[in-house]
Amino acid sequence: MLFPYHDDTPRKRFPLVTFSLIGINVAVYVLQITMQEAELAAFYSAYGAVPLRFAEYRFSEGLVSPLTHMFIHGSLVHLLGNLWFLWLFGDNVEDSYGPFRFLGFYIVGGLAGMALHVLVFPSSPVPLVGASAAISAVMGAYWVFYPRARIGMVAFVFIFIKRFHIPTFVYMMFWFGFQMLYAFIDAVNGGQADVAFSAHIGGFAFGLLAGLLWKMRRVPA
Repeated sequence: MLFPYHDDTPRKRFPLVTFSLIGINVAVYVLQITMQEAELAAFYSAYGAVPLRFAEYRFSEGLVSPLTHMFIHGSLVHLLGNLWFLWLFGDNVEDSYGPFRFLGFYIVGGLAGMALHVLVFPSSPVPLVGASAAISAVMGAYWVFYPRARIGMVAFVFIFIKRFHIPTFVYMMFWFGFQMLYAFIDAVNGGQADVAFSAHIGGFAFGLLAGLLWKMRRVPA
């Protein structure tokens, strides 16, 4: 098992938006764990992004869900995994965009991932929840902005732990490659996976494109 634990890109300013997003996600999850099972299911349905609802143009049933779905999580592991990646990569991308642009980028990245998921599984009645698509967008932009950065990895092999560093492009290529593979398998199986890999791909692709456009704009002619 491989897991990123560090990057060598120092932040230039306090990442107010990144930390605020982490705080909001934690607060929503605390609210979730106070709910009974039936109440939580209704919460997911009302505030999660249900592909079938959009495919049938029943927008009034989930008017705010395109925004709210990215602040809801299905489990503590889901929450902690997402927030770890946001903490790891978000501060530097916030540096590059500035706080207000970064917030807009983050939200649109989540919407882009949701849109691709809806296109791939338009008949799914299962609510899409989680910050994964938005954080995937952050990872795509990080690749563009910090291609020479090195990411610290920890490998767990039985009882042994090994730490090493790899270049950003190597990590991101492998990560994206696995998302593509799992998304293909999930599509073949009719969307049975618990993870919305298509949303990850949509968010990551948006992050790459948006990062490239922003970087081109910032480079003097």
